[in-house]
Amino acid sequence: MASKPTSFDQLPHDVLVELAAHLDIQDVLHLRQTSEQLRQASYDRGVWSSLYRRSHLPRPRGPYPPQTREELEDTLIRSFTVRNNLFTTPMKAPSFHTYDVGQETSARLVLVGSRYALTIDTSRTRITCRDLKQEAVLDATASTLWQIEDGTELRVFDLRHFDVMTYGGHKTTLVLVEQREKDDRFLFRNYGPVRLDIFRLIESEPSGAGVHLENLCQHSLTLKNPQNPYINHRLSVRASPSTLLAQWEREENTFLWSIEDLSKEPVKFTHSPIVPPSYIACRTHLFSFLLSVHLNVTIIAAAPLTEVFAQGSIHPTVRGMVRGHFSKIQMLRDAVVDPETGTTEVILSALQTGQQIVILRLRIPSKPTGHPQNNLLVDIQELMAVPFTSRSVEFISPSWTGSMRILLSRVYMHVRGQERVEREDTRPRFDIVEVVWDEEKHQARRSVSEDVSIPDEALAKMDAGGSLLLSFESENGSGKLVFDYPAYVDDAGRSKKRILGVLDFAV
Repeated sequence: MASKPTSFDQLPHDVLVELAAHLDIQDVLHLRQTSEQLRQASYDRGVWSSLYRRSHLPRPRGPYPPQTREELEDTLIRSFTVRNNLFTTPMKAPSFHTYDVGQETSARLVLVGSRYALTIDTSRTRITCRDLKQEAVLDATASTLWQIEDGTELRVFDLRHFDVMTYGGHKTTLVLVEQREKDDRFLFRNYGPVRLDIFRLIESEPSGAGVHLENLCQHSLTLKNPQNPYINHRLSVRASPSTLLAQWEREENTFLWSIEDLSKEPVKFTHSPIVPPSYIACRTHLFSFLLSVHLNVTIIAAAPLTEVFAQGSIHPTVRGMVRGHFSKIQMLRDAVVDPETGTTEVILSALQTGQQIVILRLRIPSKPTGHPQNNLLVDIQELMAVPFTSRSVEFISPSWTGSMRILLSRVYMHVRGQERVEREDTRPRFDIVEVVWDEEKHQARRSVSEDVSIPDEALAKMDAGGSLLLSFESENGSGKLVFDYPAYVDDAGRSKKRILGVLDFAV
């Protein structure tokens, strides 16, 4: 007769893994300081897959089969460390690193995966890249990732990047290059021909030694002359696990691509260029938000995403109406379908009327009933006031997993009577808000870290003038705040060379 196990060490490995999968992150890490058997169980992918699935930490989508145990563990531990550093006492200051990326223009700088710095060269004809993990490269000439074709009058106007985790579990990095013509004064035109190139950034070797761009799409259009030199036709881009949306300001068309096949022609929506709708896509539907200025209400409409691509147009099946207008709309939790009722529920975050962070709970009945103009169920939770006199929402990082972090900056003005007065303390100050959706209570909870600790060196760079915030948690849960600042200013007061600064709250 086999003897019964007298300690955890004697339990079978699969039993230890099952037990460890129900612990939290700290407990699993503590197992590694005990016996060899428990330590081995803590390195099992099944444990970290369970932790990832149950976690309320801000994190990318997952777990998926392509994600290794190391990737799941590193992501959770980083986000867990960020939370501890921000929301426990005493607050821990982030690390601060600067990088000379050789940028000689004030054009947008893109940091990909905390490793590759992509910039536009001074001639506006090339996209260059530096590997920030290889110190020797910082003193060398940046490699050319892409160059404009000879014979064209177009020049690189803007550069964007998006890290996308598809519904199939494949992580892809998209790089978007917008090109426009320059006028006789070498200024970019705010009308005329525009070309948008969409690339996939690919590491050349498994070790990550070098990258290159794979061209997926070339999209051309002509921007109408607005008869107003101050209207710039700015490009707004949204990426989701399945779609890419591009919308130029004051233009009558919006373009929608499928992430799975960006080489196909996009779906084109036509709308009013004066007050265009905002679009956001989830797993199941495409939502539009249209402001009725006279009534001060927003009409929210939803169309099944499969039908949008199949028909090449948008035909909403449900609509709802809410008071006020919404900006900075982002996904908080992706679509979930109730197995009993068939109702699809989507959770969004937004800034309402510019002064209130709110949570939108949208519910789409499986068989909509009632008036077709009011059959989308909308619940609004007021999460946090952000009066324009004290705070400004800088970044709301999109999430698909039910948790996110928001970066707020303190405004240097306060109101005395009817007069705005500058505060004496004008140093940069930031608040960070963590938002978690509670599936059982059907509401969000928040934690606020006010006036987060920033190293004096970083504050000096931000406060010197000409600094620009670039991103906060471009990968959900990473805890990185990225900005750039001028290394020097010429006689005309223009900032020439710019330096990349990275604050890392996961230290």
